[in-house]
Amino acid sequence: MKVSVIIPAYNAEKTLDKCLESVTNQTHRDLEIIVVNDGSTDQTESVVDRFRERDDRIKYFAQKNSGVSHARNVGLDAAYGETVMFVDSDDYIEPDMVECFLQMYDGSPVMVCGGYIKEKPDGTIVRTETGRFFRSYSTCKMYVTDIIKNNHIRFDEKISLQEDAIFVLDYVYASRNCVVVDKPLYHYVWNAKSLSARYSPSLEESERIVISKTKRIRDVYQDFFRYDTQRDNDEVIMAMKIEYNDCAIDSPVSRRERIAKLKKCYKNPIFLQQLKEKPKTSMDRVFIYLSRVRMAGLIDTIFTLVKRGK
Repeated sequence: MKVSVIIPAYNAEKTLDKCLESVTNQTHRDLEIIVVNDGSTDQTESVVDRFRERDDRIKYFAQKNSGVSHARNVGLDAAYGETVMFVDSDDYIEPDMVECFLQMYDGSPVMVCGGYIKEKPDGTIVRTETGRFFRSYSTCKMYVTDIIKNNHIRFDEKISLQEDAIFVLDYVYASRNCVVVDKPLYHYVWNAKSLSARYSPSLEESERIVISKTKRIRDVYQDFFRYDTQRDNDEVIMAMKIEYNDCAIDSPVSRRERIAKLKKCYKNPIFLQQLKEKPKTSMDRVFIYLSRVRMAGLIDTIFTLVKRGK
């Protein structure tokens, strides 16, 4: 079975070699590897050319700088595999990732989800996550290509944050089926200087869209609760993400304003009720426990240190 692997790349000369090495060396050989160069100004193209000389499975597209969502959409338009996966150019995957995912794919309209290892560029492991559905990442998943194309599912090119989650939730709504590979097969290389570590002014609006789409899924797909990492604490998760975003090094939101936002949450009865939910990650535990005891200042200090990679 042919699997399309889409890799958007922007100024990725330092990381793309490891990424492509991990993809081209998959134990499942029937791959269509689509690299979309999003207007790089470094030697990204040279890295791709070197791999193309020895591997004819690689298809290369170059575009002016239009953003990762547009690059992924270009890849989707070009994909001919029965299933499709996304790998970011600064990440890499285990040799048997595609094979393990295909073992869970039975030809039905399903999304296969896998775990991931979050690590720093020097290889230091930050955390490992398995056995759950991670809506925030379009990576570490396998999708059925026909579901995407027949339902016109695209990455929203107008936003720069949570576009992954919106794409994933639109897919789950269309497929209404999700299975989990309980292994960490994707290496997410976390860089404090990356886009996800910067401030996004549109985050709160994007979070509202995510909550709306999540509730829509829950109305039609009850098994979603088996895998969903947020379940019934969306307001808490949104507040946590807004605080984390506001702590970015380039954020215009002052510490006083951040603390005031958190204290406002403490007056929201829905937020307070959702604090009773069991935390799912270490950051959830920190945020929920400290919110229960109203320690907004300590939350802000911890989140600032984590966000800025201190």
